[in-house]
Amino acid sequence: MRALRGAPDEDARKYRLHPTLPEMNCSIDRILSYLSCYGAVINNEKEAENVFKQLVDDVKAALPAGRWEVVKVEPRVGSVRSITYEDRKSARIDIELLVSSTMEVQSSYVVSLYGWPRF
Repeated sequence: MRALRGAPDEDARKYRLHPTLPEMNCSIDRILSYLSCYGAVINNEKEAENVFKQLVDDVKAALPAGRWEVVKVEPRVGSVRSITYEDRKSARIDIELLVSSTMEVQSSYVVSLYGWPRF
């Protein structure tokens, strides 16, 4: 997380982050203690799958081996793919590929990541 930290946001309780994926918007909420990231809207399913896979690979490579495990959780509505990593003593990370349809576009995709400490 320290490598991603940027300057404080205009909202004093958040920090902007600089993730390795282009067009990914991330911030840390210091008061509520969570990390949230959203990618840009993608109108191509294959490209969205590639962004999801790249984010999963980046997170997996950054997590200390042996402490984090993949856990099974129920997918949210609109979730095409999801993966959850959990360190039972410290935190949880959810990564999802979400799809939505509108009148203008048949399908659009967004990759999201949430992370928060265990209490």
